[in-house]
Amino acid sequence: MFDVLHKEHPDIEAVHTFVRDVFRRAYAADVRSFMPNFARVSAKDGNVRAVMGFRDAEDGPLYLENYMDEKI
Repeated sequence: MFDVLHKEHPDIEAVHTFVRDVFRRAYAADVRSFMPNFARVSAKDGNVRAVMGFRDAEDGPLYLENYMDEKI
């Protein structure tokens, strides 16, 4: 299942926990800040398999713009 969660979504803390756990195991990182929105992929049993954080381009400069001569 694929769904999109905004920062007020009731499952957002579970997604944050998933991100923290993955980054802690893979990189010994302590993630403390998150994108305001996430795309989530869940298995049929409801377990989260993948997430991708994003924000709206209108909310500020895009990371990609660091590598561009002009704003997108």
